[in-house]
Amino acid sequence: MKPWWKARRISVFVVTSALTVIAAIGISLLGIELAGGIPEWQQCLKDNASYFRLWRILFYSALAYGWYCLRRRLHRRGIDPEQHHRLLRTEVALVALLLLLELLIN
Repeated sequence: MKPWWKARRISVFVVTSALTVIAAIGISLLGIELAGGIPEWQQCLKDNASYFRLWRILFYSALAYGWYCLRRRLHRRGIDPEQHHRLLRTEVALVALLLLLELLIN
């Protein structure tokens, strides 16, 4: 991989992450404004917690399905044992991260 290509990939990741954070902050500020203040916004989030939980379940299901399809494609191409081991470590880390995030939310 050429050095400029790696720098470009990192730049795209950083810009995408920054835009995602800015969008999340903007949506939160809009929600606070529409709800009438922070206490009302927090109450609105509590009142709709079950809908957010359902959304997260659907989101995680879509991610799992996409990951399953990607994993199947990788195995069809043929991966060596070291790549398989790295893939497995990534999967375990991702599941642990999602479980930790869900435990922190609740």
